[in-house]
Parts: sequence; structure tokens; C-alpha cells
Amino acid sequence: MSLTVLGLAPKFAPHILRNSACPASQEVADQIDAEFAQRQALKGDYVQHSEHWVFKKKRTDGVPATDDAHAYRVRKAERLRNYIQENNLGDFFVVPQKWLYEREGEVYVVSQKLGLSEEVVALSPQKEAVFRGPDNAVHIVPGTQLYRLNQDVVPRRALTAQQVKGLAEMVFLGLTDLSYNNLFFTVDGKFAILDTDPESRAVKKDAWKGLVFRLLGSKEDVRFAFKMTGMRILKIICSGQQTFHQIQEVEKRPMMIQAAKLVVKAVVTLFMAIAALVFLPEITIFGGAFSVTNFVILSCSIKKLNMIGVYLDQIYDVRNM
Repeated sequence: MSLTVLGLAPKFAPHILRNSACPASQEVADQIDAEFAQRQALKGDYVQHSEHWVFKKKRTDGVPATDDAHAYRVRKAERLRNYIQENNLGDFFVVPQKWLYEREGEVYVVSQKLGLSEEVVALSPQKEAVFRGPDNAVHIVPGTQLYRLNQDVVPRRALTAQQVKGLAEMVFLGLTDLSYNNLFFTVDGKFAILDTDPESRAVKKDAWKGLVFRLLGSKEDVRFAFKMTGMRILKIICSGQQTFHQIQEVEKRPMMIQAAKLVVKAVVTLFMAIAALVFLPEITIFGGAFSVTNFVILSCSIKKLNMIGVYLDQIYDVRNM
């Protein structure tokens, strides 16, 4: 399958099944072809599965997604898998192999099936009471991990300190969707990272269409907001003071770097606002009391400073949850 047909950049060539740059063997490709005809519905009409593989089409449930979401989903899986290997975390995590696969005019992400455990992630009694409370009842869908958490007979397994630390590190690589329904263990106790959807990509692309966001925001702001959300969720699902400290140690450096960037942005924004008020030509409004140029730049500067303050507040909140 060619990059031209899919409209993708060359960097995605190794992820396309049967592409000359793809490392998947002929045997694997033939097995996927054979099982494609045997697939059955698994989730809605966009996820099917066979004996060894899961086939996912473009979402049809209304969740925002870009046209290249499949490619970035596969690429993120590879990125996380490389990180696990490079940092000797293979005893604690597993990411299924994923490929881009074209059949019958449709592009799928085909994912290797893993042997998943019946266990769900253990929470502290207080947190489990919240997850099982009436406020969450409307969000509990039969068959999901949250639904299973509400069954007393389902076994629990706590995340280890190594798993919590690894997840915190991977949040800053883009693993930000840590909702309870995405928390799985394999039968041998590894944490299974199944969902590698590029959530922030759709939000960034949608936001970038707006003139206001282009003037006042940045794609980095969106990425960082998603990372902070991931850290918040991880702190909610972890249990024990030791694992909580693991998260704080991991987040310390990225948070300090981001805070420094925001302070620099604040200083530059203030300098630009002052320079605009002093040096730019006058196109007066309000009876000559103020220039249009100064008014626009000062308004944008105040808004930018407000956004910076919001992000600094979020950093403080995440550090002190």
C-alpha cells in the first residue's frame, strides 16, 4: 500500500502493512488478510476483531478525529513501545503491535490482541466510592472497566511504583488518555497500553483554525494542557503515598520548564505592550484618547497574560493535588 494512496508523509511508511519499508513479515500480513474475513463486531460499527487481531476504522461515534488520526495512533504506539524497550520497562508494560491496513477502500488500524486479565485497577476505598457513586452511574457502560469496577466479585490489582512512574513519564510523551476504561492488565501482570489515540491532535487542529487562538495561544499550550490532564488522572487512580511521590518526582522538571517558558512569555508580552503604547502610530478612537493599534495590542497582551496566569494556576493545582 503506497503513501500516495493514503495521502501520508514518508515518515509513516514503516507503519503501513505491505509497504516496502514496513518490518512486518509476509506471514503476519497473510494472517491478517485471512482473519479480516472472519472479523466480528466488537465496539459499535467501527471496531471489529478476529482471533488474533483488532480492526479499527475511522470513528463513527462523534468523537473529533483528524483524517490522519490512524497514522498518528500507530506512530504513537511505536513511540511508546520504543520508550519501554530503551528504558528496560518490558517487565511492567506492553503495547500491542499496530499497523495501517487498507482493505475494501477503507483504512484500518490493525492491532495485535493481548491476553488481558480479568483484573481491574485497584483504587483506595475513598476513590472507589467516588467512582462507584451515583454521579458516575450515567457514564457506566456494560462491558467497560468502570462497569467491572462496580462488580464486587471482579479482582483488583494495584499499580506498582514502577508502573506509576513509567505512566507518569509516558504522559509527557503523549499518553494522556488515562481514563479508567483504558486501564488494563495482562494475565502476567503487565500494564497494557491499548489506547494510543492522538486526542490532542484534533483539538489542536480545530483550535488553530481560529484567528483568536492564532493570536493568543499556541499548539504547545494545547499539548501541555492535555499532559496536565493526564497527570491529574494518574494522581486520582494511584494509591499510596509512595506512588504519589513517584509522580511528583517525574513531573517536577517538565513543570518547571513550562513555568519558566510562561514567565518569559509574560515578560515579552509586557514589553511588546509597552512598546506599542509608546512607539506605534496613532489611529485615534474614543475622541482621540486612544489609538486603535494600541488598543488592539494592549487587549491581546492582557488576554495573553491572563492565559499565562491560568496555566500557572493549573501547574500549581497539579503539583498540589
